[in-house]
Amino acid sequence: MRTERERMNRAGVRETLEELTGERWAVPGDDATRLVRKAYEAYTKPAATLTVEELRLLIGQQVALDWTVSFALAELDRNPLAEGDMYPGDLLNACLSLPVSYFAEHSETAEQLRAITAGIDQDDWDLAFAGRHSDWR
Repeated sequence: MRTERERMNRAGVRETLEELTGERWAVPGDDATRLVRKAYEAYTKPAATLTVEELRLLIGQQVALDWTVSFALAELDRNPLAEGDMYPGDLLNACLSLPVSYFAEHSETAEQLRAITAGIDQDDWDLAFAGRHSDWR
């Protein structure tokens, strides 16, 4: 079993999320949406190679949160406004948009996110979140 710090550092994680969670997904069929295909591709590639965009997508779909949120926190510690394919701060937005029930069970994650949000300049915050997530500031 990996420690929390080891889980956050995905650079050395050669396993896929599928291997880490032990939950196997069916290969998407021909009628699968682009979102389903992208999520499957990310879920079945080595965690060390996950991009910010893939983390954003997986967290937004609430996939393997014990792993993906930990990986995202490490990324956000380095760059609070890390950007996937949408806009600066979209990875943080995905994390802050998780249900309240998630944070009720993961209070340490909420504390880490509060520390990250506190370090963001107000002008950058306003630009990235435009009235959203005020309860995190």
